[in-house]
Amino acid sequence: MCDDRCSIRLDCQTQGLPLTIQSVHDTAYEVKLVQDVQTNIPPGSQLPQDLVIKPLKKDPDLEYTDQMEALVYERLSHLQGRLIPRYYGVGDFCHEGKTVKAHVLERVNGSPLTEIDKADWNKLDIERKIKEAYSELSQQGVKHRDVEARHIFLVPGSESLMLIDFGSAKFCNYEGAGTQNTNDVEGLIQKLDDFTGCKVGHYP
Repeated sequence: MCDDRCSIRLDCQTQGLPLTIQSVHDTAYEVKLVQDVQTNIPPGSQLPQDLVIKPLKKDPDLEYTDQMEALVYERLSHLQGRLIPRYYGVGDFCHEGKTVKAHVLERVNGSPLTEIDKADWNKLDIERKIKEAYSELSQQGVKHRDVEARHIFLVPGSESLMLIDFGSAKFCNYEGAGTQNTNDVEGLIQKLDDFTGCKVGHYP
């Protein structure tokens, strides 16, 4: 049985913070901070209770992609908490006796579009929101390169969207980023149309 206890320590911290694993998706862990473990940490340095831990790739040939992901979050720092998750840097993730470097991010409070009924897209104006979200990325010269419904979350209350998973993202000029992001978004919408047999924006 897998041990759900683990810990994370960022460079600014002297000791690891205990966590419990809530779920595992591919290579990312959804975790929760053990309550009251940050009492001695200044408020500005505290982490939210719900986090995503994403271990860095073990293949040295893929080290560039890990560095790139961190740089993308840095460039998009003004969009963190609104359009993309807040990013807290790379830390030491300890689980089952092993310690590895890992990206530390906030866990998005919302539902991926894979869990949103396609028939509700018109009411929620999903297509427009997707295009606007990726337009903001393009303005910053970022190509997401992994435009999938599972990487787009609808945030309850505000009904806004958040984009996740920048492991494949690249920097580009505005025109190049805009072209690829637009094409990828259109491809996603077409794929969903083909799957459901109905057109976004054209329901009776």
